Amino acid sequence: QQLHWKLRLSDLLLARLGADLDARGTTLLSGHVSRSLGSLRARELRVAGPLKTVLAAVNQPFAPLDGELGLALERLTLRQNWPQDAQGTVRIDKLSWTLARDPLVLGSYEAVIAPDGDDLVATISTLAGSLEVSGAARARPDRHYELHLQMRPRGNAPPMLLNLLNSLGAPDPQGYYHLRKEGQAP
Repeated sequence: QQLHWKLRLSDLLLARLGADLDARGTTLLSGHVSRSLGSLRARELRVAGPLKTVLAAVNQPFAPLDGELGLALERLTLRQNWPQDAQGTVRIDKLSWTLARDPLVLGSYEAVIAPDGDDLVATISTLAGSLEVSGAARARPDRHYELHLQMRPRGNAPPMLLNLLNSLGAPDPQGYYHLRKEGQAP
């Protein structure tokens, strides 16, 4: 892949090493990234490309997912590899579960990321597809996280999707299956 970068001397005045990035190829990347002791910051970060490629880049090459990723973050701050501030959207088109013999296309989804007090919240919604998903993920400054998704098959859902949803337990009276996770990152 072609990666072009240009150092920003203005970041040195803030005790950071910063660069403008631009990459073309299978995955497109652009934005400004800077690093200081314990922190990584990004502004106007744009990433577009195959989800598999991005999962491999973040050390998840065996995740049984595929699709097209679109990331547009106005800003992002990580401290000790944990999000402290972010604003933007993540979009996954043609999300597929790939453990089956034939990939199971679930649909297209969007997460809108914004601060909520000291926390960061990603509000998740369905754009299209056979699986309706809504909910939120929350990251707290103390490294605690919560995820609550409610999912319901649409009328065009394939039988394999119904089997997968049944593995989550029984649906609620409105037909939604709930996925809840919480914990603390190391």
